[in-house]
Order: sequence, then structure tokens, then C-alpha cells
Amino acid sequence: MLKAGCLAALLFLALAAPSEATQLVKVGSFAQPTYVTAPPGDSSRLFVTQQAGKIMVVAGGQTQATPFLDLTGKVKPPGSTEQGLLSMAFAPDYAQSGKFYVYYTSRNCPSSPGCDEHVSEFRRSAGNPNVADPASERLLLTIPHPGDSNHNGGQLQFGPDGFLYISTGDGGGANDSHQNAQKLTTLLGKILRIDPSKGNPYAIPPGNPFAGSPIWAYGLRNPWRFSFDRGSGQMVIGDVGETSWEEVDVGKAGANYGWPCFEGDHAHSTSGECSPVPANAIGDVWEYPHSCNSTHPFCGAGIIGGYVVRDPSLVGLTGRYIYGDLGRAGLRSVVLGQGRDAAVGVNVSGLSSFGEDAAGCIYAASVGGGAVYRIAPDSNPTPGPCGLAGSAPPPAAAVAFKLIVRRHQPVLRTHRLKLAVIPAQAGTVTARASVRVSRRHKRVLKFRGITRGHAAAGRRVALRMKMPLRDYARLVRLLRHRGTMVAKLTVVLRTGAGSSRQVKAIRLVR
Repeated sequence: MLKAGCLAALLFLALAAPSEATQLVKVGSFAQPTYVTAPPGDSSRLFVTQQAGKIMVVAGGQTQATPFLDLTGKVKPPGSTEQGLLSMAFAPDYAQSGKFYVYYTSRNCPSSPGCDEHVSEFRRSAGNPNVADPASERLLLTIPHPGDSNHNGGQLQFGPDGFLYISTGDGGGANDSHQNAQKLTTLLGKILRIDPSKGNPYAIPPGNPFAGSPIWAYGLRNPWRFSFDRGSGQMVIGDVGETSWEEVDVGKAGANYGWPCFEGDHAHSTSGECSPVPANAIGDVWEYPHSCNSTHPFCGAGIIGGYVVRDPSLVGLTGRYIYGDLGRAGLRSVVLGQGRDAAVGVNVSGLSSFGEDAAGCIYAASVGGGAVYRIAPDSNPTPGPCGLAGSAPPPAAAVAFKLIVRRHQPVLRTHRLKLAVIPAQAGTVTARASVRVSRRHKRVLKFRGITRGHAAAGRRVALRMKMPLRDYARLVRLLRHRGTMVAKLTVVLRTGAGSSRQVKAIRLVR
């Protein structure tokens, strides 16, 4: 007979399990793949970073023979399993700017075996969209790494606010031996947030919690992978544990996740930087141990953080966070904050990373076997990347939004133009409006453009647009004379999957 505790655990797992069968659809074979991604709005191509320094392109279902970018001469050869070319991210306006960013451990190793970590900007070539310009490198960040080869972090992601987020490890060694994670004077053991489109070489975005610093959150051991939920905009971090616990954290500006004073939600150290233990450390939203038991039937030794599933073809996994472990082949999913963890039903040995394409489909890479797979429903055996399989709607549909605005606006009474936006996906909303004085005159009166970052999916965002005083005085005179004028209103929603635009004519009245 089963013991009561075992029976309860089995019942819990039965209730927790997703109701959909899944399968792995092979995309291609690569040399030690470390990450998979795609440009915003591009449903026909995938980009795979390889640890030794090459970025490969899968276009039209075929891996191109010529690398998109070859950095093998700059990347530290992966003698350590945690060094090399670790990830890449495309700028939100990549279709226009051609800019993308890479994270790699360089060959400059003054504290060998630790090597400097580089975050660099590149551009695609002018003549071939499947090839980048290797001479276009613009170094944004050099982060010195102490005398250990591990805990390099390595994730790049653009957030819904349009800024670049970067994860760094604590510098390696046991128990944060270099004492970096709790210090705000070093960039190690952190989540960083920068604006690479401004400044020299970058600007600190408004709202960063520590004045003049790129640090956005701290107290992390090795946040190898983090992601943004394209439904809510929420950041989710998979932080690799030390001796006992692997953890998943929710990203918050200014948050201290407690390492090395805490490992997961458990007290870990009281010496060094943990004397005294910080009172502002926050807990995780999911954890699992290194030793399996009846409460935690899944265990491992190194979490590989994934994504909250928004692929509409994976109905049974929608809203669940998919993740895995370097030491375990079975992929898992969990409802964050509710603890309902279950097996996905597919195995990837030597799992190195998950990835997400422009349509929201999820991929898994094996650094050992070299394969990259798409996670697909069992009923859809179509080979190749998501865009070719047709298992998701086109990006334009995914980033649509509802615009709420009165067609007649009494601006002389309200002194502003009022509107609201409800995004289908989290992103950044921008609005602009102008009034042409007359058909014969080129002069236009402009409302001040307005931007709202962190616009959550399904949540109403109210916008109020004012004119500069000089233009408003002119508008008042015109309306008193004519009684009505027409404004052209343009609203844009930008997300990691692309952008949507709506243009409306609004009648301004007294």
C-alpha cells in the first residue's frame, strides 16, 4: 500500500499536470548551442548562438552555411562550461536600425581563469540580412571577472520598456567568495538595465533604482537565464543555486534576492557580506531541492530558466513557466506563485537554454547533443521553426491594442486631448497628435508626444496630451473663430514581438 504522504503527492501531481501532450520538433544541429532567439516581427528566421563564438541563422527551415556573425577570434574558447558566447538580443527597432547585442566572455583574462565579460552592439550588413558586419562592434560594457571561470551570468533581453536588461553572475567560487552579490559598487551578481540607444556608450534609463547606476536588482548567484512574460511584461529569473536549492524569482526594480545570505528561501550564510543579514531580502516564487523527496519529486543541480508559455498552440501550457535543469533531462512547468509543478512530458539531455521566437513559440537547446528543438503540441508534427509550422498567429495580430478615444473632444474645456489604450501584450505605448492650421498653410499645431512604458496586457492605460502654451493659444483663437478643427492622432504599441499602429482623425470642439 502507498503511504498517505505518497498518495497525497501523487494526487497533487495529477491535479497539477497540464492536460496537453507535447513533443520535440528538431530545428537543426549546432556546435554547443547556448541560446535561441529571433528578431521582432520576423517569423521566418531563427538565430542560434554557439558557445565558441558563432551565431547561426535558420532561414526558410534551413541552417545557413555562412554564420550570421563569427566572433571566435574574440571569444574565450569554452574550456569552462560557463564561458563563451552566451546570448544575443535584437533591438526593438531592428527592422529599421539593424542593431543587435551580444554577451560573451572575452580573451582578456587578467585574473585567469576568469575573463572579462563583454556586452557589445553590432549591426547587420547592408547587403545581406543573413550576415552581420563584424567591424561594427561597439563595446558597451566590460565587466571584470575575478579569478574563477564560472558564474558569468549571460542573458540579454529587451524589456517591454524598450531598455536592455543584462544578467551577471557573482564572479564564481563557493558562497560568493569574492563578495560581490550584496555590493552596489560592483556589477557582478546583478540584473542591469541600460539604454544603448543613447549616451556614450549607453545611458542610464529613468527609473533605475540606484542613482547613476545600471544596477536594476541585486543579490543573485548566477542568473544564467531570465525572460519577460509577453502576456504580462513580468520578468522571471532562474537563479542557479549552490548546494541545496534552485530558485525562480520575479523581477522587481531595486530588489535584493538575498544571495549569499539566502539560498532560495533558506538561510545560507551569516558571515562576510551577510553580517548582518540584510533585512530587505525578498523570497522566491518557486524553488526545488538538490535531493528529491515526497514534497519535491523533482530535484536537480542547476536550473535552466525558461519562459511563461504564450504559444497559442500549447493550450495546456498557457500561462505556465517552463524550465529545466542541467542535470535532469525532463522539462518541467509550474504556475508561478501557486506551486503547481508538473512534467512537460519531453526530455532534453544536456539542456543549456530555452528560447522564444517572434511568434511566441518556445525552443530548447542541448549543449551536449547540439540539437535545437521546438516544443510543439503532439498533434502538430510539422517540422522546422514555428513560423514554417504555422502554429501561431502572425506577430501583427499578437501585438494589437484597443484604442478608446472620443471622436469629439472639447479641448477648450478640458485643456487636453484624452484617450486610453488597452494592449493585448505588455509593451510601450506612444502617442502623438497634430492639427493643421489650414490646407493652404504648412503650419501645424502639435500636442506634446507622450510615452507610457510597462503597459500591462489587458490593463487600461489613460493618456492625457497637452499642447505647448504658444500652440494652445493659437488653437484657442482658431476654435473660437471656426468652432471646430481636426487633429490627426497616432498611437503605437511596441512589444518584443513587434509593433502596432492606429491613426484616427479627432474633431476638436469648443
